[in-house]
Amino acid sequence: MPTPEELERAAKAISALLRGAQNKTLRPKDVNHLGPEVVAGITFLETGARNMRAKQGS
Repeated sequence: MPTPEELERAAKAISALLRGAQNKTLRPKDVNHLGPEVVAGITFLETGARNMRAKQGS
């Protein structure tokens, strides 16, 4: 289970990546830097959703 700090860091990375894409200021360096955090954040969301679904089913 991710820590609150990991979740916050992942959320900030996702937000920064989307904001950069929206403003058309996203540079390859930004993508390389934020990419792993974004992937981790999405994985956390998927895991959380799966866990919630499992709890509802039990």
